[in-house]
Amino acid sequence: MDIKDLRYFVAVSNTLNITKAARQLFISRQALSKSIRELEKKCGTDLFIRDKSRLELTPFGKNMLKKAIPLVQGFNEFEEYIDQQSKNKKIRIRIAIGLGTLNALSPKLFVDFKRNYPEIELIFEEIFDTDVKRMIESQEVEIGLLGSSPEKIEDYDYDLIQEGQIYFQISKDNPLANLEYLVPADLHKQPFVSLGDVCDMHSLFMEKCHEVHSYPDFFLVTHDSNVANNMVANNLAVSFCHIQTINSVANPSIRVLPLHLENTTWGTYVIKKKGVVPTPEARLLIDYLVEKANLSICS
Repeated sequence: MDIKDLRYFVAVSNTLNITKAARQLFISRQALSKSIRELEKKCGTDLFIRDKSRLELTPFGKNMLKKAIPLVQGFNEFEEYIDQQSKNKKIRIRIAIGLGTLNALSPKLFVDFKRNYPEIELIFEEIFDTDVKRMIESQEVEIGLLGSSPEKIEDYDYDLIQEGQIYFQISKDNPLANLEYLVPADLHKQPFVSLGDVCDMHSLFMEKCHEVHSYPDFFLVTHDSNVANNMVANNLAVSFCHIQTINSVANPSIRVLPLHLENTTWGTYVIKKKGVVPTPEARLLIDYLVEKANLSICS
């Protein structure tokens, strides 16, 4: 005996008419009659007195109805509660973001997404690029966001969110500040600071430098942008910076220059584990970022 049996029994008891009850339950008259007969077999006795014109509850049926009604009502309320909780429960997307990526990709994009899709909860973790890839591989997160190049993320499925460029910030007292742009050869023996090999920007830059036998003097790993900025301002080193920095640098002693890398694409990418289809909600977020990111930069 299950809740369906009791629902059918209560419906027939309330109408005392198989045809009317079947209409209320959206099943056939034959299916309902069969269900009631099977329920009577389970109970070991008749629940209804049948004659040609009507049904009537037996004494056992009347007692059973008193107990069945609160059970059916309670289960209906329980189902409504579960349904409501399911509707209210937010769908979560776990996202790993490479350090500094949000400097190139406006956080306002995510604020607007959450405003437009309040049923989706975004959970962020800002970590090193290498850790983003590790968490994608282990599927601890569904998607990752990185400043990177296709050659650095070829082991993943990826979408380009926003084209970009690598920039350096340089003291105006540094002779390099007189250039319009930089190439790897310009930075031979030039002191510079960065996040190190945990960052795709750093590892790509070093690879391109070595291809042309340029060997920058990488002498400090720091995760503190203030340290890097102070070293640049005092002409002790050069460092990477992001596109947002170009619009916000207020230090008159610093100049920002683009790095030109031949045959190399740089941008902000969303990466996914290769061959794994993202959930509809994750796909919605990816498409939203691809559509809105460039509009955000242009505005």
